[in-house]
Amino acid sequence: MAANVSILPPPITVLSNQSILRAHAKGTMVLTITTAPSVGCMLVLGYGFAKPAKHLLARSDTTGRASWTWHVEAHAPPGTWQLLVTVTLRDGEQVSAPVMVTVW
Repeated sequence: MAANVSILPPPITVLSNQSILRAHAKGTMVLTITTAPSVGCMLVLGYGFAKPAKHLLARSDTTGRASWTWHVEAHAPPGTWQLLVTVTLRDGEQVSAPVMVTVW
């Protein structure tokens, strides 16, 4: 009898001690995550603008760590905004997680 096996995708965990998720317009933010090793990672940035969101790419290292550093746009409105991290696994499956940032 064959057993059913479920394989759960790896989590996306924000490393808060290595991330800066609060900044003023023109400031710098840093997001560091852990996930599966050696996979493609994408951060979608948007601050409620009508203009298209930016997509920042990274690749996790052999320990599963990926990081992005970016400058907050000069006209980013103050508030708390949801960004999206998406990881693409080797088999093409995608896992996404929201990340909240604050602009003041």
